[in-house]
Amino acid sequence: MVGVNDAFNAVWREPRSPGATAPRRWDWALVVALLAAAVGQAIFDTGAGLRPFAVAVGLATIVALPWRRVEPLVALAVAFVATSLLDAVSLIGDYDDPALGATGLAAVVLVYSLFRWGSGTEMIAGVPLVLVSHLLANFTTRADSGLSSGRPSWTEAFVSLPFWLFPMAVGLVMRSRAALRLRREEQARQEERNLLARELHDTVAHHVSAIAIQAQAGQAVAAIQPDKAVEILGTIETAASATLTEMRRMVGALRQADAVTSPGAGVADIEQLADLTVGGPAVRVSVSGDVATLGPGLQATLFRLAQESVTNARRHARHATRVSVELKCDGDEVLLCVSDDGDSVAGPNVVGGFGLVGMRERVDLLGGTLAAGPGPDRGWRVEAKLPREGAMRNEVER
Repeated sequence: MVGVNDAFNAVWREPRSPGATAPRRWDWALVVALLAAAVGQAIFDTGAGLRPFAVAVGLATIVALPWRRVEPLVALAVAFVATSLLDAVSLIGDYDDPALGATGLAAVVLVYSLFRWGSGTEMIAGVPLVLVSHLLANFTTRADSGLSSGRPSWTEAFVSLPFWLFPMAVGLVMRSRAALRLRREEQARQEERNLLARELHDTVAHHVSAIAIQAQAGQAVAAIQPDKAVEILGTIETAASATLTEMRRMVGALRQADAVTSPGAGVADIEQLADLTVGGPAVRVSVSGDVATLGPGLQATLFRLAQESVTNARRHARHATRVSVELKCDGDEVLLCVSDDGDSVAGPNVVGGFGLVGMRERVDLLGGTLAAGPGPDRGWRVEAKLPREGAMRNEVER
């Protein structure tokens, strides 16, 4: 019993599934199509006395569809309460079954949406609505068939229950898959933050070591060469300013303390990507502008973006013969563009993987923007814009 209570409480506390969107144009296109089908059935099937009321119920049910993601319980309640009232009136007045096929289809979609997007409380509240509507529909069907005096066969009601259990199960499966994907995306973003933190840690450690050595040299020569000591102080100031900049960039990304001490990659490593000519399309690298003065953290980010983009292109760009890497440093902005001449549609591994998630997280942390999609003519294009001295979004004030 304790296990049942724990399971119920877990479901009750389940929040709404993230990512629900407001009604879109294709939602309204679906509404128009289903309404046309419902009206058409009502016109050509004139046997049921409640057909006008069935059309009104169908209208309420179908029009509720566009809000099935943002308000799944409300949309389902509108549909199933209206349908239950119609079935009750049909049963009491001994009318023919007024159900419309389009209304039933819309109801199935609403049940799926409740378990795909709704909270645990909404799902639990929606189940009785579905069951009551199912039983009333079973009453009405039995009365119309003439097989009994309107009393339903509970066996038939139980056997037909999977008609509603199936969209519930599909909704839960899709909800679980979406949650798993979000967790994996978050893991990819976290791994990219940690990697960036380690790279920035290495850079800052290098600067601090240089400052310590210069300070020791300044102390040694201060008494005998005051001019040299002043020069050393200037060098220390420059290194300290660079260190402070990198520290500011690091604050938002640092997630773990176990940093490695290997040197970070830079612009020179991007140029070495042109050596990749075996087992895939050739890589051409073009670097222009004053890239030598870019900070080590920014250089490491540019290399990671280029490396990931080139790897994706060489692995997944179908029929590609070349991959172009262009790095431009213009004023206060650095532009990195990686494109290929393969098919315009990217392979499923590129779209469905998490490489772009990590790339976007890294660019976002440095205050830049990342765009990825089909190129203007063909192939796939990744374009990143980064500020030369941009601080992280998470940067704290002095």
